[in-house]
Amino acid sequence: PGERNIQKLYDHFVIPGPHGLHICLDHEPLGISANELLEWTLGKAVILKDLKNCIRQLLVVLDFLHSVGGEIHTDLQLKYLLLPTPKPEALADFEEAEIKTPSARKVVTDRTIYMSSRFPPGDGLPLPSDFGEPRLSNKRLDEDIMPNLYRAPGVILRAGWEYDVDIWNVAMVVSVLQPLGHPPVWRYYTARPPTYIPCPAYPPAPDCD
Repeated sequence: PGERNIQKLYDHFVIPGPHGLHICLDHEPLGISANELLEWTLGKAVILKDLKNCIRQLLVVLDFLHSVGGEIHTDLQLKYLLLPTPKPEALADFEEAEIKTPSARKVVTDRTIYMSSRFPPGDGLPLPSDFGEPRLSNKRLDEDIMPNLYRAPGVILRAGWEYDVDIWNVAMVVSVLQPLGHPPVWRYYTARPPTYIPCPAYPPAPDCD
C-alpha cells in the first residue's frame, strides 16, 4: 500500500542548454507543502491526535521504501511532504489563470527564470517527495546526511546508520508540528560527541554551549 502514497515519476527527458545537457523529470503534480500549510494554521502547530493518520501513512510509505525498494530516504522534512492536487477542474482553472495573468519572470542573458506557482491544496494526506538524497544499501553507513535540524544521533556521533534514520526523521517532523515544542536545536559535532542532546519539546539546557 505504501507505493500508492509516493509522488510518482512519470517520465524523464534531456534538454540541451548553453551549459550542457539538463535532465528533466516529469513528476506527478502535487500541491503546497506541509510547511506552507503550517503557515496558514492557527498557532502554526497541530495536535498529535490530528497527526495520527499522516504519521501512519508516512510509516507505511517508509515500510515500502525500506522492505521493497531497499531505499533510505534520508531527508524527510515538512517542505518535502506535498499535499495532493485538487480535482481536474481546479487545475483547468489554474491553467486558465496562468494564461491570463502569467507568472512573474526574470530574463537574463541566456535564459528566462520563472517564479513557481502554487497549486491550491486538494483533499488527502501529504505525500513524500524529493528523492534527491536516497541511499540504496543494506549495510550500515557513516556519511553525513540530513540537515542539522533533523540529524539523527547516529549521524552526529558518527556511529553508523541505516534505515532507522528515516524513523528518526518522522519523529523530528512530528516534534516541529507539536504545539508545546519548537524546532529542535541540533549542533554539528566533529571532534567529540555531545554531552547533551536537546529534547525537541523543551529549550536547550543553559550549559549546553
